[in-house]
Amino acid sequence: MLGLAGGPPVVPGYRVGDELGRGAMGVVYRAVQQSDGETVAIKTILPAIAPYPLVVGRFCREAEILGRFTHPNVVGHRASGAAGPLLYVVMEYVPGEPGAAILDREGPLAPARVLHWAGRILDALAHAHGSGFVHRDVKPGNMLVVAGATGEVVKVSDFGLARAYESSGLSGLTTDGSAGGTPAIMPPEQVTDFKRVKPAADQYSAAATLYYLLTGSGVYEPTKSAGAMLEQILYADPIPLRPGAPPLPGPFGPVVRRALARDPAARFPDVRAMRRALLDG
Repeated sequence: MLGLAGGPPVVPGYRVGDELGRGAMGVVYRAVQQSDGETVAIKTILPAIAPYPLVVGRFCREAEILGRFTHPNVVGHRASGAAGPLLYVVMEYVPGEPGAAILDREGPLAPARVLHWAGRILDALAHAHGSGFVHRDVKPGNMLVVAGATGEVVKVSDFGLARAYESSGLSGLTTDGSAGGTPAIMPPEQVTDFKRVKPAADQYSAAATLYYLLTGSGVYEPTKSAGAMLEQILYADPIPLRPGAPPLPGPFGPVVRRALARDPAARFPDVRAMRRALLDG
């Protein structure tokens, strides 16, 4: 339930504190678990959109998926539930910032740093795929980066669009008629058949993310509408594949080019193979 005078929500068993961030669907708060004093993050759904079944379904799906597997490079799940009309997910508190925020502040990142991030991102995706899930929205904004004792720790977040790919039986777009995901980083098959994408879709988005981190630019020319961007994804070559495109450093060039193949079968067999090509190539 909501707190008094529009303050933090009341979640049983937790002392909810300051707001950490908000998006189109919900708000994330810092909180303390009363039983053991652990600092956690609590994501709640916005009351104004709680009546919409699609939004609630996405929120609950993320809670279910996060509760089914753990990995050091995935934001951990602690609990989920409802307090009156309030839906919430209790997650590991990661005192870092999104990769997109780091890129906005610092500009294109050093190749060695991106290579370090890539290994962790691909490890997390390999674990998700091994557990039967495809993320479907890999992007710089969905990775949290925090300083660690032996270097930066990267954790993949926001599994709200994830799906158990082995059991996805319906073809087509999302129920409201739009392709799900982030257009600038979305693979062609996700535009045309969102519900049946396989792990190769995450590989494409991971490659587009690496390109963005290295260059500060997307793999397609900027457009004024999502529709124009989707048309490029379906019919145009990504910038790294076009004649005259600036070369990417080290192993990034050939790996990114292969992972961005329009045909999923032409990409790496899986993200583990992509990781080996990057780190061992």
